[in-house]
Amino acid sequence: NMKESHILHSYADRLPLDVMIMRGSGTPKAILQIVHGMCGYKEKFIHFMEYMAANGILCVAYDQRGHGNSVWKQEDLGHMYAQPYQTLVSEIAQVQDYTRRTYADYSVPYFILGHSMGSLAVRTYLIIPYNVNITGDMLMDELENSGMF
Repeated sequence: NMKESHILHSYADRLPLDVMIMRGSGTPKAILQIVHGMCGYKEKFIHFMEYMAANGILCVAYDQRGHGNSVWKQEDLGHMYAQPYQTLVSEIAQVQDYTRRTYADYSVPYFILGHSMGSLAVRTYLIIPYNVNITGDMLMDELENSGMF
């Protein structure tokens, strides 16, 4: 497996988004984008990503704004800055677009896994009129009626 690190700058405010790609050799059979939950970070999924990559699935996970390394400074952990919910959702699209352009074309199946708060962001992403080209989604530990999104 090959692990790669990238920094994307959010279209909303140029906040650096810390992205991790895990891939095997050759063209991926599918892509899986992982959107972590509140107080989460991308490395929580590293063993799962390694397993998936070994089985031909390219995985991309990133620290959502205010989490992990996607902050202006460490004291900001937990703060998502201006328009956090709209921006969380638009950054899902940004990561998807970057991953597709960099690693595969639009014919490769694309799945999104959202965990906890990430499941709310993914659910919102799927109903907002982005140019969503998603094969399927997996929502884990959903928070119902939270009023967050």
